[in-house]
Amino acid sequence: MNQKKGLPDVLRVTPGECMAIIGAGGKTSAMFQIARQFPRAVISITTHLLGDQGSLADRHEILRPSDFIPPTIIADGITLFTGTLDKQKFRFLSPTGKQLKQLADLCFAEKIPFFVEADGARHRSIKAPGEHEPAIPGFANCVVLVAGLSVFGKPLNEEFVHRPEIFARLGNIQLGDPISAESFINVLLHPAGGLKNIPANASRQLLFTQPDSPAALEIGKQIAERVIGVWDRVVIGSLKPNPGEVLYTREWVSGVVLAAGSSIRYGKPKIHENYRGKTFLRNVCENAKLALDEVVVVTKADDQAALNAAADLGLKSAVNPHPEDGQSSSIRVGMNNINPRTSGVIFLHADQPQTSPMLLRMLREHAAEFSSEIIAPLIDGQRGNPVYFDRSTFSELAELQGDQGGRQIFHRHRLSTVDWLDRKQLLDVDTPAQLRELLDE
Repeated sequence: MNQKKGLPDVLRVTPGECMAIIGAGGKTSAMFQIARQFPRAVISITTHLLGDQGSLADRHEILRPSDFIPPTIIADGITLFTGTLDKQKFRFLSPTGKQLKQLADLCFAEKIPFFVEADGARHRSIKAPGEHEPAIPGFANCVVLVAGLSVFGKPLNEEFVHRPEIFARLGNIQLGDPISAESFINVLLHPAGGLKNIPANASRQLLFTQPDSPAALEIGKQIAERVIGVWDRVVIGSLKPNPGEVLYTREWVSGVVLAAGSSIRYGKPKIHENYRGKTFLRNVCENAKLALDEVVVVTKADDQAALNAAADLGLKSAVNPHPEDGQSSSIRVGMNNINPRTSGVIFLHADQPQTSPMLLRMLREHAAEFSSEIIAPLIDGQRGNPVYFDRSTFSELAELQGDQGGRQIFHRHRLSTVDWLDRKQLLDVDTPAQLRELLDE
C-alpha cells in the first residue's frame, strides 16, 4: 500500500544529521511539528528563543557556558537545549558553539534528528537576512528556509517583512510596492539572500507555509518551478489547521537515457531505427526533455549519430568507455553526470520510443507524494520500464555489475508501481518482428 509522505519524509529528515531552520513564516512551529514525528529529537538554537516557547518541548535543558552535556541527558520526546534566560528581554540565549557541536556529535552517535533554529524573523511572513544572519552551524547537513505565502500582494513594509530595506535591495523592488513572486525569487536566488551562509555540502530546501488560498498555493508552485535546481526541493505545507499536511512537493528529477547497447540480437544499431518519422533515440530524448529537469544520454564513443542527436536537443551526452561491461556500466556513467543535488533519476531505454512524457510525469509525481524508493510502471500485471530510483539508492547503483541493471537492488527497497494501460510499453525491440508490432498502431 502506498504511504503518503509527511513533512519529515518530503524534507528528508535523517536521524543523526543536523537540520538548520531559517527564514520566517512559522519556522519554530514547523520545527517542533517535524521533531514531534520522532521518538526522540533534539532542538537547539543559534540565535534566541522567546521564553514562552520553551514549553513546546517535553524537556528543556538550560545550559550555562561552562556546562558539559552528558550523553544520558537526551530523553524520549523532544529535548530542547538553550543557553540561559535573558530576563530583561525574556528570551533564551544560544548554547555555545562548543556545546552545539557536542550536541551534534551526540545525535550523530545515537541516530537522533537534531534541529537548530538559526534565524529570527519577529513573527513576520518572510525576511531578508541581516549582516550576521542566518547563523547556520557549519556542521549542518541540511538547511530549510521557511516562508509564508500569505504575504504576496501585501505592501513591502515592516508589518509583513523582516528587514524590508534589505529585501527591497535584493529583490529589485521599492519599499511600499506590492510584494511579488518575482521579487521573492530574486531574494531566494541571491547569494546575500536565501542562499547566504548555507554550508557548501548541505542540502537546500524551501518550506512554504500559509497556503491560505488557491491563489497563494499557485504562487508557491510558480516560485518552485523558477528556483528548483538551485534549491533542491520545494515543499508547500500546512502548519494549521492541518498540522504537517503536505500540499505540494517539487523535486529535481534527472533522466538517463541508456543508449550504449550493442544491439547484437537485432543485428544493427536499433536506436537509429525509425519511429513516427524520427529515430528511436530522438523520440526517447524529446519525450524525456518534456517531462524531466535534465537528461543525460549515455552512448558509445563511436556513435556519432547519438552524440549529434543529444547535441541537437541541447542535452548532455556522456560516453561509456566500456559498454561491453553491460548495462551497469552505462548506469554508472549516467550517475556520474547528473546534477549531484538531484532527488531521483529515471533510467530510460533508448529502444523504447513509445515511452511518453505522461508516464514520466506520473513516475516523478508519485515519487514526490509517496514513500517509495523505486517506482516502476505496472502494465497488465507486469513491471516495465522506465524505472525511477530515489537518491537513497544511488550508492548501490554505483556498485552494480553486469547487464541486469537496477533490478539487482529491487528486493532491498520499498518498491511501488503506477498503473499504465498501454501494453506496448512492455516491448523491447530486439527483432524486426517486434519492431513491426511496435509500429502496428
